[in-house]
This record gives sequence, C-alpha cells and structure tokens, in this order.
Amino acid sequence: MKKRVIRIICVLLSVCTMFLSTENVLAADNTPELMENIQISINSKEFDSVPIVYNNSIYIKISDLVPWISMEAYYDVDEKKLYLDNFANSNSFNESVVMTIGDYPITMSSFNSFAKWLRYNSGISDFSITGFTNFKQFVVDQIIEAASVYYIARVNGLEMTSKNYTELKEQIALVAANFGGKEDFYSFLSNEVGISYLDYYCIQEYYYFRDMVVEKLTEESNETAYQEYYNSHITQFQKENIQVKHILFQTTDENGVMLPYAQKKEVEEQALEVLNGIQTNQYIFDKAMYLFSDDAATSTETAGFLATEDSVQPEFWAGISEAPEGVVDSLIETQYGYHIVKVMEKRQQLPYYEVRDEIEVIVKNDGFQQLLQEGIKKLDITVQDDLIERYTIY
Repeated sequence: MKKRVIRIICVLLSVCTMFLSTENVLAADNTPELMENIQISINSKEFDSVPIVYNNSIYIKISDLVPWISMEAYYDVDEKKLYLDNFANSNSFNESVVMTIGDYPITMSSFNSFAKWLRYNSGISDFSITGFTNFKQFVVDQIIEAASVYYIARVNGLEMTSKNYTELKEQIALVAANFGGKEDFYSFLSNEVGISYLDYYCIQEYYYFRDMVVEKLTEESNETAYQEYYNSHITQFQKENIQVKHILFQTTDENGVMLPYAQKKEVEEQALEVLNGIQTNQYIFDKAMYLFSDDAATSTETAGFLATEDSVQPEFWAGISEAPEGVVDSLIETQYGYHIVKVMEKRQQLPYYEVRDEIEVIVKNDGFQQLLQEGIKKLDITVQDDLIERYTIY
C-alpha cells in the first residue's frame, strides 16, 4: 500500500491536540469558539496561537506548535493512523545543519557525537538546566576552535602525513588494547560513550592534528621568551612553603594514647604559661624550645623546619598558613598535643630551572590562542540558535 506521509511537529502533551480544563470559558451554546483572551506558556515562553474551546477542552493546531518541537509525527492517510517518534532520532533532525563554517555544514549528528565525547571526557553524567546551557555553548566554542585550527593550518601549509596517520593509528591501537581488543573497545564506545568508532577516530585525529599544529607554529618560542614570562609572573611560581619552629607539649603517652582529661588540661596550662612568657619576653623562643619541647628531633633546630600543606597535620597547617611572620598568638592543637609556633619565613620562590618546562607550555599555548582568535575572526560562522536551544544529548 502506498502511504502518503504528512510530516508534522507536536509537543507530547497529547497526540493531536493539547487539552486543558475550561469549565469557566465555554461558549454559551457549547459550540467551538476562538478564545483570544487565553494565554498559554510553554517552557516559560508565551505561545502565540489562538486556541479553540470546545467540550471543556482547549484545542491548539499542531502546526502552530512547530517552534516548540520535541516530537515528530507521521500521519498515514490510508490507515488513519498517527505515528510519533522522538524528533531527535529522526533523520530530518540528525541531518539538520546546526552550524555552518564557511561553506562547511555541521550537522546535528556530528554536533551530538562531539558533545557526547566532551561530556564523557569531562566526567559529567548529568547537568543542571543552567549547566547544560553552558555546556552546549562550550560544544559550539570547541567546534569553532577546531575550524580555526584547520584554517590556520591550511594558511601555513600544514597537513597530516602518512607518518602522522600511522602514529595516530598506533596510539589508538594501544588504547583499544587496554580494553582487551578492538571489539571490546568498540562496545565501550557504543555503550558507554554513545559514539561510533569512526566518530572516535575523527575526534582523535583532530586532537592529534591540533597538537601537531601547536608544536609547528610555536617552534620559534625561545628561552628569552620563557625567562621574560617568568620574570613578569614571578608570584605565579611561589610554592606555599613556611619555615617554622615549634615547641610541642605532648598530650599522648609513649604508646600514642591520649592522656586523661585532667592530665591533658595540665599540659595545656603549661603550654599557655610558656606562650605567655614568650610573648612578654620572659623567654627567648629558642631557649624555651630547648627547655620545654617534647619533640626531640626539632628542639635544638634553631633554623626550624620547612612545613608544607602535605607534610604537617591539617590543624597545624591551618594555624600557620594565614599567620604573619612571628610567634602565632595562640596554641595550635593537633593529635600530638599543643604547639607553640614561630613562623620564620613564608613562601619560597621556585627557581627558573624548576618551572622552565611548565612555562614553555604556557607560552606556547598563549601564542597559539592568539593565532586561534585571529583565525576565528576570518571565518564566516553561522550558528542556528533555535536548534541549539532545542538540542539535548541523545
């Protein structure tokens, strides 16, 4: 049987119409009546169609719902049957052009595959409404950046060679081997990421090519540029290290068990008395450290020791990280006991040779970002905002 298919769009509030209670708006003779005074809001947006009221229901033409797409309907005239399908799964949606860059169209299918990969790569399984709106813009930005990469590569005569393709395939083969082989890897991409192997290959080819272009176009970066960056961003390369001295009043016994409350209280009172003596110049800190500290390893270390966030107790770090240089004005309690602490010096400047490789990456990336922005300015980019707004990962 030859079918005549009428493609229409509807929102799945009903198959052909949207029904709302209308007890107080019926025409007196219960005949159909246009109700221009009824306002309808869909997804927080005003709906312009004028509804018809009949038999306690409000009727809205399906054709008027086109701007609010979420389903695609196929009506078979011979069978008098309406077929509904998720619009995102339909060929017309997959093939719709969501972006054009120059003469090159980006279909919704390609957009969706890239979005799925970015979602997986970011480790995000779910989004808030605002978060998903921002994510969609991120996908758009990444596609535009990719177009700029290929543009500046073409301008500079850069392209993939057979050697590059061989290396790329070897890299992908190593990834697949970690999953037990190609078949298991293909299954992972399909079931966990939601993309095909071809999609994955194309995405990885882009990332490989991007890295290659970055390296080629930033080869002229040199030591002078790195040194200049270091000197102009000197505070960026300071490690949070603090040189300290401390006097420990231990509140645990030789087995590491906490002392009874009364004994612990006595230790606290002794610590407070010594702290007061230091603050009133009755004791010199180093002498008090030698006389009273239960930490034999540091009691004679007049230079103190280097404390980092990872090397000391969290409570100890919290007590010194914001304190100015000098004696901390209160006791710091940790699982070992009470500490009187003197901050000797804060922040240690990392030497250039330790951060040189990090700076190289920064300088090259900054230079490449400038090239990207120049490339984007020369691209003719069109984004179909209505499709982006309706898009959801499928």
